[in-house]
Order: sequence, then structure tokens, then C-alpha cells
Amino acid sequence: MVQSSRSLLTAHGDALEIEHGPMGTLVTPTAVKIFKAMRRCVCTCDPDKHFDECPGCKRWWDLHHHLSHELGCKPWEFPCIEDPRERNPEPPGTYNHERRQPDLAAQERWRALEDGAREMRRAERAARRAKAAPPRSPPDQPPPP
Repeated sequence: MVQSSRSLLTAHGDALEIEHGPMGTLVTPTAVKIFKAMRRCVCTCDPDKHFDECPGCKRWWDLHHHLSHELGCKPWEFPCIEDPRERNPEPPGTYNHERRQPDLAAQERWRALEDGAREMRRAERAARRAKAAPPRSPPDQPPPP
């Protein structure tokens, strides 16, 4: 397999193998569906109360538990995904802000799930188009009048 900056998708039964670096991440359709549901969760927490969990956050963490299990993550791989576009959440100038390192493995899992979701959308669109398209006549027969 040739490595590239883009991910490489290969079908393995009911799973997609998504290569993003030296190690591939096996992403099942179930994991992609959980990830898509997590992306739809909306946080309504009060910004002044850091540990006030709203229904959206509770749902996100519940889905995170299922996603972690589906991806086969180890207990120390927590959280199992991290948005690569997200900035450091710690207040600037603090010790934690200076020392925080991004979780590169969690970011790779996020990218793999994004690619899986994109591939799933493409497959769904292709299936809808195929269903809506008129049936084709065999090539050896003339078209109907």
C-alpha cells in the first residue's frame, strides 16, 4: 500500500480500513454512525459552571463510551477522539496551557471517522441515485421506441 497525505479506504467485509499513517485504523459502519450522532450533540452548559452537564454533554459522553468500545480503545486512550481543529482549552498563561500536548492518536481516529462518514455519505448518495435512475437496457439490444 502506498502512503499518501489522503486517507486510503479499502473494504473489509462490513468495515472500512482507513490508513492515515504508519498504523491503519479499522473503522466499522457502527463506529461511523456513533461518530455522526456525537457530532449532532449540542452543548447547552452554562460557561461559568464547568462541571454542569447538559443533556447534550451527557449524550455525547454516553456515545463516547460506545465509540471507545467499538474502536477497541484501551482505557488510557481517553478521550478516544480529539478534533484536530480544536485549540487548547486551557486558559492562556496557565501551567496547563503551556504543558498541554495534543493527542495525535485520538486526532487520527477523528480523521479516520470523518473519512468514514464521508465515504458512507457517498455510498448512500450513489444508492439513492441508482434507485432513482431509470433501468438501462442491455447494450446488445436497441433502445425502446
